[in-house]
Amino acid sequence: MAAVQTLLRRTLGVRNSPQLLSTQLSSPLRTFTTTRSAQRDTRSVPKFPKTSNEELDELLRDLRENYFIPAHLPKEYLRLATRPKNHDRLLSDPVSIMLDDEPYTLTPKPERPGTPVSMFKKALDLMSEKSDYATIPELIRGYYQANGALSSTFLHRMVRHLIRVGRVEVLMDIARSADKTDFRFQRRLARDFMMALRERHMKSQKAGIMKGLRDGTVLLDIVGKRELTLEPESETRYCDDPIVLGGLLWMRSDAALQFKTVEWLKEHTNEIALRLKAAWKQVDFEPSLVEYEDRRSATQMKMSYYNAMQMIKGYNVVLEALLQAKSVLAGSELSPWLEAESERLAVLVTRLSTYLKKHRPLLFSRPEGKKKKGVEEEVEEGKEAL
Repeated sequence: MAAVQTLLRRTLGVRNSPQLLSTQLSSPLRTFTTTRSAQRDTRSVPKFPKTSNEELDELLRDLRENYFIPAHLPKEYLRLATRPKNHDRLLSDPVSIMLDDEPYTLTPKPERPGTPVSMFKKALDLMSEKSDYATIPELIRGYYQANGALSSTFLHRMVRHLIRVGRVEVLMDIARSADKTDFRFQRRLARDFMMALRERHMKSQKAGIMKGLRDGTVLLDIVGKRELTLEPESETRYCDDPIVLGGLLWMRSDAALQFKTVEWLKEHTNEIALRLKAAWKQVDFEPSLVEYEDRRSATQMKMSYYNAMQMIKGYNVVLEALLQAKSVLAGSELSPWLEAESERLAVLVTRLSTYLKKHRPLLFSRPEGKKKKGVEEEVEEGKEAL
């Protein structure tokens, strides 16, 4: 203890007596925080289970021991761990303290708190088994506790990767802890997320379908923007994206049609249909579509073409949702609106499809004199080469 006190006195640059220093260390200390999200997360440094890859295990161990810093580590101990002149001493004579009623060993940390994002990218590359991806929510938490260094661009690439490999449940873990990491799904990403939930819904039995409906509700809670009012405790979040709402409406209406004896499914379908109606003004029924003129307009034309592709992908789901909801809510107050807007949206989808069909040959045509070779021609060329 005396050695620790001496080291702390040198680190802090004070000449306190051992008795006074002991009193300071036992009294409530200021909390070290680096981000707004870290202030809310007072849990211990993440712990990682064993993975299928030894190199990944070693990387996670390195992150935990040498980079991740508890969000509420007292500043005195933080200085002790981050000052370079103390590193040799900590390596030869480790200092253990009690943090959250658990032993925590101080190890040398970077002088400027910050965990390289490249290490997260490397961890993603090393994940090969499905069970490996379960470490991602704790990885995100560790980064946010330390310094919040993960950019939204990187996180969104990671989420798209999880969607591609079918790890929707890992996304749900991230979503449920979003308040602690201040993570928000932006609209385009939320659309991909909802499409992944919809795809899983189509492959599931009743229990999986019900779970998907709950997951969709969780997603809605963290998408969109905050609405602040003057009423106390009236801060609410809402999603006004029609494609995200349409995806959940499709899931709820499909479940209501499959399980007609479950009365509350009809009520939930009506609830999300009302939210979609409130957000309907976000649908652009007159999108700006660039017409092809010559090769000079090709760049703008391609952007317009791909935007139209994305709109069709989303609005097709919304159109299906409106048609299904029309069957579920037949005779209700929403029935006329569902009827009218499904017809209106069908016209938009048809217009976009016509646009794509017209411009695809112009954008992706091959130069004159070059046509796609047949299999027989390629085989003959291969024989000649041999």
